[in-house]
Amino acid sequence: MKIVILGGGTAGWIIAMTIAKIQPNAHDITVIESKRLGIIGAGEGSTSLFVSLIAGSFFHTGIDLNDFIEKTNATVKLGIKHVNWTGDGTHYFAPLDGTRTALITPDAEFCKAILKNKNKAHMCTELGHAYERGYIPTDSNPKLLPYALHFDAFNVGEYLSNVAIQAGVKHIDADICDVKTNADKTEVISLTDTNHNEYEADFFIDCSGFSRRICNAMDMGWVDYSKNLPVNAAIAFQKPLDGIVEPVTSAIAMNAGWVWKIPTAQRYGMGYVYSNKFITEQQAIDEVNRKFDNPQILRKFNFTSGRSNLFWKGNCISLGLSSVFLEPLEATSIHTTIMQTLAFVMEHLHSTKERTINQYRINDYNRSIANVHDTLRDFLVLHYKGGRTDTEFWKYMSSNEPNTEKVDYLLDISKDSIVSQLTLQQDSYRLVASMWNWILWGIGKINEDTARSVLRKLN
Repeated sequence: MKIVILGGGTAGWIIAMTIAKIQPNAHDITVIESKRLGIIGAGEGSTSLFVSLIAGSFFHTGIDLNDFIEKTNATVKLGIKHVNWTGDGTHYFAPLDGTRTALITPDAEFCKAILKNKNKAHMCTELGHAYERGYIPTDSNPKLLPYALHFDAFNVGEYLSNVAIQAGVKHIDADICDVKTNADKTEVISLTDTNHNEYEADFFIDCSGFSRRICNAMDMGWVDYSKNLPVNAAIAFQKPLDGIVEPVTSAIAMNAGWVWKIPTAQRYGMGYVYSNKFITEQQAIDEVNRKFDNPQILRKFNFTSGRSNLFWKGNCISLGLSSVFLEPLEATSIHTTIMQTLAFVMEHLHSTKERTINQYRINDYNRSIANVHDTLRDFLVLHYKGGRTDTEFWKYMSSNEPNTEKVDYLLDISKDSIVSQLTLQQDSYRLVASMWNWILWGIGKINEDTARSVLRKLN
């Protein structure tokens, strides 16, 4: 097939590389991106899924992980350090991995760790123990320790583009100004750039970011998450490295949101994600300047948390920021991009348009991906339920107003139990139980009494 990908960046080049590597010579692939527009680059963190992809766990990428780390200024990430999310100035660490009994119902080692030291329960995992010891994995085999990476997002896009181009992907620098569809908007016919060049294809992939150029033309719709996740603006800034750099992403709670702090090999990438319903942009800038000593502000942008109503319609799929935007609290953007890419390429993409476009496949893909993002929405909402009420933003987030049914369910369960794989049922393959339990423990919903109750049932 002839495939056109609108937009480069991490998402565009991930799927271009994946198609070219998994189905070599089966498609004519072109990435159209505008160097003038650049990329958002808001997130410079990832999950271990990205490391697995780069290292060739799913298919042979031909990438040397050490080379990738060096050329993207990457550093190791063991987990997320949540600072002041309960309003008492403390922090908790959520490692990327679980205990040896994490997939057993219930997780006995997690409960025993809470009783041993309620403030350092994370030490019951390999990455949690590494964090406490100040140990940073140096072996390039991510299977030994399931670590993740921090990196320079711009360098990642450039690195992956080189891999994809070497695999036969074509690259065009152009600004697309028009999307032509058929009358009932069930098929994309072509894209036209500002120089009147027209690009026809059998299949199109929208990686155009917040503009959602093809998605909007195809009326693929949008599901708004802003009631649940009201943060809708960000101020990105930088700080120089200072002293010992922790191998963690820091999420620092602020008056109307939180700040990400991500170490690369050269600097800290940082940004205040906040809700402009509760503070103005100037108030957000003033808060950043006070707390972080007048850092270098790079850019500002607004967004709406939510997802596409349809991720696949006719001969078009959406990916990356065109598909969904969730605040970067758990580095979900690249993670879900990889999930969607692998699901589409490995399960649904065939050598012909007729074989690929099948409404049963499309419906199944849309249901599955919608559930992934709705589950991640619930997961992010849970982070805010630590009872903090010192500002209007935190009063709202601590109320029942932003809650989802799953959040209420899990908060109720945590009164005398912990989340298990059985609790999650159909969601278990998307977010393992340990990820929920780290947050419930960190915000004080799982404590010694809960752990005793669970262990008592096992005896």
